[in-house]
Amino acid sequence: MAENKKYSIAVIGDRDVISGFRALGLKVFAVSENQSATEQIIKIKESGEFAIILITASAKKTVPEDQFRKLTREPLPTILTIPDIKESNTGSIEHLKDLTERAIGFDILS
Repeated sequence: MAENKKYSIAVIGDRDVISGFRALGLKVFAVSENQSATEQIIKIKESGEFAIILITASAKKTVPEDQFRKLTREPLPTILTIPDIKESNTGSIEHLKDLTERAIGFDILS
């Protein structure tokens, strides 16, 4: 019989932006503006505890694009970019378009 594993949701970003997620029961991982979020993503993925990683748009900018693509190849944890108060949501929309195109084979959001 298959074991039912419970996963959590992680949130990566600036401490001020992500602190509210803790009240919702999510695990938060703060990164400063001069710190790359790459190490946090790798640690979270290696833990095997999380099904979803939410990363703020400003924190995602600290991860080189080729590295981010490698980190998002596996189905779990799913990494989603969320807008934050410091940035516009253009990067989040582009990421959502990319995920949609990878999932169904074409861009339906244009």
